[in-house]
Amino acid sequence: MNSRLLRGVAGLVGLFLIWEIVSRAGIVDSFLLPAPTGVLARAVSLFGESDFVVALVATLLTWALSLGITILIAVPLGLLLGSLPGVRTAAGAVIEFIRPIPAVALIPVSTVLLGAGPVTTITLAVFAGTWPMLFGVIAAIRETDPLLLDTARVFGLRKLAVAARVRLPAVVRATLIGFRVSVALELIIIVSTGLITGISGGIGAYLWNAGEAVGDTTTVLAGTVIIGILGYAVNQALLLAERLPRLHPVTSGTPESGQTGSSRWLVRFAQRWGTLAFVVVIWQLATAGLHNPYAPPPTTIATSAWQNASTLAASIPISLAKIGIGWGIAVVGGVGLGLILGMLPRAADVIEPVGAFIRAIPPVLLIPVLVIWTHLGTNLEITTIALGCAFPILVQTIEGVRTIEPVLIDTSHSYRTGRLRHAVTVVAPAAAPKILTGLRVSLGLALILMVISEVIGGATSGLGYQLGFASGDFDYPLTWACFVLLGIVGYLLNQLLLAADHRFVSWRHETVAEE
Repeated sequence: MNSRLLRGVAGLVGLFLIWEIVSRAGIVDSFLLPAPTGVLARAVSLFGESDFVVALVATLLTWALSLGITILIAVPLGLLLGSLPGVRTAAGAVIEFIRPIPAVALIPVSTVLLGAGPVTTITLAVFAGTWPMLFGVIAAIRETDPLLLDTARVFGLRKLAVAARVRLPAVVRATLIGFRVSVALELIIIVSTGLITGISGGIGAYLWNAGEAVGDTTTVLAGTVIIGILGYAVNQALLLAERLPRLHPVTSGTPESGQTGSSRWLVRFAQRWGTLAFVVVIWQLATAGLHNPYAPPPTTIATSAWQNASTLAASIPISLAKIGIGWGIAVVGGVGLGLILGMLPRAADVIEPVGAFIRAIPPVLLIPVLVIWTHLGTNLEITTIALGCAFPILVQTIEGVRTIEPVLIDTSHSYRTGRLRHAVTVVAPAAAPKILTGLRVSLGLALILMVISEVIGGATSGLGYQLGFASGDFDYPLTWACFVLLGIVGYLLNQLLLAADHRFVSWRHETVAEE
């Protein structure tokens, strides 16, 4: 353990030494990449400036309040949906349609409806952070070992006692896991809201002004380092909490399975999509008579989408191309490097702390720096997506390689399999479940970063650009049409990865079960 810690410290020290040499030697312009000693000195001096301290405190308070509200919403709702399969099925289509909509896409309308203040920031952060925690609690309820529940009932434990002794540990740990994801997501949204609108006087607006208006790269990097340290500390504390012995309940290992058959499938289909249709009808009835320009009825949104069909249709492939290129770079780099580091644990120990620190930095905080490095335009958008998506994929790939059964590795080595063949035919397939988890998380993040980078990155086309243009032109029906379209795009992308998971991962588990 001590040697692993020393290797991690050596990795961090080595990174800073290389950075210092590159900057001091003039290999890279010091304006583009200031020396780390200067950045750290500036980070310390920032705490003596009242404007920065006020912005930092405002961000932290907003962050804490948002996470508290998220827990109060996600945990009870997750318990309800996890315990009532019929309700969960009925709400499934509505949730799957709303969830992919990037919270940052809702900034224009939220600002109009809720005002340019902390309420908007908190609402958007809660919207983004609720989903990971909600699905974690649902999964924990569904995967609790049925035998354990039956045993508790046989011994005469009442429902409250069963919930406290069996379900609660699972829910607490799932909440912590979801909370860890929500912590990062909500910080991204809070910073993004500040970058785009400047409201709430948070750290995002402060650093955007330093980078874009003043061109002070050192201050931007210093503030980014401070936020990265805070995010890393919170993440490590939550990781330690997850490892507590009492938070490791017995689970069945597989989700509950429902009945099969065409009739069951039709019932589930009717529940899912019938509920979505019902919500749309209620939405129409509730808004048709209000004549509120900020909350148009679905028919008005559909009419606007039809009238602007050619523009919206042309925007989709442009944005998808940016996501595809940026996400593709992240996949190739993250999976490739993750497989290598996973098979070389000592090298991973050196690099992993560096990756964990960079991962703790909200990707949107790098935009002011990237603006200076790459200027506004497509390069900025693709670079933002690639950098933001690479680290979730890298971390999940390393974790996937580390959790491979040792017997499988030993068997491959006993047959003297070459390194390349071993990596491609043994390691990669065995780590595929974790890798696909990283791909799903990063793809959702790619959609968020696409919208942010197009809104503030000087884009002249794409869905994010159309959203910003429509809101700036006060065309709220078109703005809502962009929301709906982003939800559809996110839903379809998620379904593609689910299909890939079923095709390349699920069949392996079914084969093992049959054997």
